[in-house]
Amino acid sequence: HLLRAGYYLHEEERIHSNEEPTNCQFTFPIRTIYFESPSAFPEINSFTYETASTYGSQMDIIRLDFKSGLEALLKTKPIRAIFLGVRIGDPTAVGQEQFSPSSPGWPPFMRVNPILDWSYRDVWAFLLT
Repeated sequence: HLLRAGYYLHEEERIHSNEEPTNCQFTFPIRTIYFESPSAFPEINSFTYETASTYGSQMDIIRLDFKSGLEALLKTKPIRAIFLGVRIGDPTAVGQEQFSPSSPGWPPFMRVNPILDWSYRDVWAFLLT
């Protein structure tokens, strides 16, 4: 939602600066990555697929572990950055900043952590707004 909101604001600004009509539909160009797990509840997969369809997201579905999946994805579709929903209290956030290169031994990409310093309350305030 945060990426879509930012992209929408960017497109609105671009359109207004070009004095084009503002009632056009935006195509959201950012792909999402979903690591489908065989142990996930079917409802999680259904929710994920329905949400991607509702928002018109381009979704890459990976049925491998994270590391192998990223390696395979980066070979076929080069990616320079991945936006994550990591917050500072999360176990995987140790040592990360807003922009952090991937860990040694992992495929190279830039981790982008836009909500790293957000509290649980900040996340819900944004979603409810």
